[in-house]
Amino acid sequence: MKSHAYRWMAAVSLLWAAGAAHAGYSALYVFGDSLSDTGNDGAVLQGLVNQGYLGSATTLPSDVTGNGYVAQKPFASGAFTNGPAWVTPFAAGLGVGGQASLLGGTNYAYGGAETSHDSTELCPLLCGYPYSLATQKDMYLDAVNHTADASALYVVAGGGNNARNAFAGIATADPLAQLDMISSLAAAYAQDVGAIVDDLQAAGAKDIVVWDTPNIGLTPSIGIYGTDAQALGLAMASAMNSALSARLSGEAGVSIFSVFGLLSTVAENAGANGFTNVTDACAAVGDACDPAQYLFWDGVHPTARGHEMLAQAMLDHVQAVPEPGTYALMLGGLAALAAFSRRRARQLGA
Repeated sequence: MKSHAYRWMAAVSLLWAAGAAHAGYSALYVFGDSLSDTGNDGAVLQGLVNQGYLGSATTLPSDVTGNGYVAQKPFASGAFTNGPAWVTPFAAGLGVGGQASLLGGTNYAYGGAETSHDSTELCPLLCGYPYSLATQKDMYLDAVNHTADASALYVVAGGGNNARNAFAGIATADPLAQLDMISSLAAAYAQDVGAIVDDLQAAGAKDIVVWDTPNIGLTPSIGIYGTDAQALGLAMASAMNSALSARLSGEAGVSIFSVFGLLSTVAENAGANGFTNVTDACAAVGDACDPAQYLFWDGVHPTARGHEMLAQAMLDHVQAVPEPGTYALMLGGLAALAAFSRRRARQLGA
């Protein structure tokens, strides 16, 4: 089983810049969302509990009532899964820390974060929370007086919430409007991430890994709406990733790690990767769930085993240049986007 895992791990890391990232980093800085949060949300929410504004700072597995349930608070592990988030084993593999920034570490990720839009939900108590990747980047640069550690590794891992939060509006729009909305979403996402990368580079960062957007159409929370919804999720992620690759093309010291490709590979080859279920939320089935056999813990977030695979794939990514054939993963996504556009064109002409 382990040999299967290593084969697909080597096939999902996309390197788009000349000069691969290397091992031996002085530190790891992460800007991201719930996939990467190792305690920031938990620290904020526990503070609200202590002040009497909130009853609980965590999500219980029993709260996950079905595939449509997406945790808004971390689980008991402190992450949005049943164990450590990928950052923890990844950082350990590099020999650096991965603790949340609010706990004294260098991981600035917040569950619920978009790439540039700060929330107003908790104003005036906590305006901005959960803080966007752009704000997370600003927090880091302010803390280091805008002088980034040139020997550190920087990970920019967002986009999933951009897609998820836009999904309902796009899904209910007419076909022509859908294409325009997807295009606007993709352009804004690429611009957001590009600006974050530019600011980090201007401050002295040399090695930056950018995650692309996962195919939200493969998540249980989208799957409950059927194949058309899944196709839309695929099209949205594909458009976002196409715009991202164009924006980052030629950026020295910047590589793209394809979460899109990783998720697609695992979903298409579940058994070969040791999974018996890649479509349902494990926590929703209670005692019948074996987290080691499920890809998803709730409607969006991977199980701890899924996070372990993410961590190993990331370690492979920063240590090796992929084979040219791995680019087929991204090309497959672009083909899916073209197919979605053709379908919408046929609907308009009907």
